Amino acid sequence: MIFLSVGSELPFSRLVKAVDEWGRENSELDIVAQVGKLSEQDYVPLHSEHHDFVDPTKYSQLAEASVLMIAHAGMGSIISAMTIGKPLVIMPRRAELREATTDHQCATAKKFEGKEGIFVAWDESEIGQAISNALEYAKQAQFKRAEKFAPEDFIRRIRSFIVEA
Repeated sequence: MIFLSVGSELPFSRLVKAVDEWGRENSELDIVAQVGKLSEQDYVPLHSEHHDFVDPTKYSQLAEASVLMIAHAGMGSIISAMTIGKPLVIMPRRAELREATTDHQCATAKKFEGKEGIFVAWDESEIGQAISNALEYAKQAQFKRAEKFAPEDFIRRIRSFIVEA
């Protein structure tokens, strides 16, 4: 199963449609999508199970059960995938398309591009290849889980800085 999440605040029709069209051509894997609250002009998936919102427990269950996660380039999605060791395809929202107020997700995607287990699709035309690359990676590699907490030395230095300030 592939888990698609676009965040809980805004729909992301461009990503949802691209993944849904990929799902039409690649029906061997189910897709479960958290798509945000859709309005009349937003794309409604035809080839995947979709939910406006999933609570944190359900989100964790879907993420853990997936072979691959796909998301907008939000840090919450990136951290979620990294901490459970799931390959992740990200596509950033773009301000010029009114998907976000700034291009901070483009900056985030650029920072993570090339990192182990993270595959960036800069637009919908790159989604299919990014998904294929991520699925191939999932078969051949064990994505190392990120630590949930900062190293003790780092915490000690921050604590010292705060106390001495």
